Amino acid sequence: LHINTNRHLMSYSDFPMPESYPMFPHHSHIIRYFEDYARHFGVADLITYNTEVTDVRPTADGTWRVATRHRSGTTTEQDYRAVIVANGHHWSPRYPEPPFPGQFGG
Repeated sequence: LHINTNRHLMSYSDFPMPESYPMFPHHSHIIRYFEDYARHFGVADLITYNTEVTDVRPTADGTWRVATRHRSGTTTEQDYRAVIVANGHHWSPRYPEPPFPGQFGG
């Protein structure tokens, strides 16, 4: 996959993509860019991988209760101040079932 947005428009203003990247980066460049960004800003250690989010719901105090299931089968619930949804649409597309009215099928 080569993204159809050029690297200048796609990159974050406080962390530009390297000039050595092609103008329309390959997916291998994009994942490297995101990983470098997460390391640079100290968020890489806050990301939990190989874990399925099974439920997210607001709590009375304004936080979010998040239920997860790790690949090992372990389940947990934890409260967070914020939630970011990163659905991975470039990796494994999910389509509405049934399709929404007017959805293009071609």
